[in-house]
Amino acid sequence: MLTRRHLRIKVLQALYAYFQSDNHEIDLAEKQLFSSIQHIYDLAIYQISFLLNLSRFAEERLEDAKLKFRPNEEDLNPNTRFIENAFLKKLESNQSLMKHIQKIKISWTCLLYTSDAADDLLCVDLGGRRILKKKNK
Repeated sequence: MLTRRHLRIKVLQALYAYFQSDNHEIDLAEKQLFSSIQHIYDLAIYQISFLLNLSRFAEERLEDAKLKFRPNEEDLNPNTRFIENAFLKKLESNQSLMKHIQKIKISWTCLLYTSDAADDLLCVDLGGRRILKKKNK
């Protein structure tokens, strides 16, 4: 979230950069300050988006667990406090937030499902890096 403390820090950073640079154009410094503030705002949107997607992922996992061949008692009657969180439901119904998330094109699906792939395979390719799992003997 964007707090007064963040704003103060960003203003002081912008002032310091302005006075340290050889170019003393106030318009450029102001543009950089607003860009920096926008990055903080986008970071907050990323964090909220991650929570919303994590909630959806948890809900899908609970539904998948119910469809097991032999589900246990916990699979049939799971704890749903996280996925039924009232705050997360309000965030999901906020149209302005959803439009902003779509505007900056946030997608967490590949990161959330990578851990499942890592559990199932001996090695997983994560964007050019290979993670090898050791076999238990």
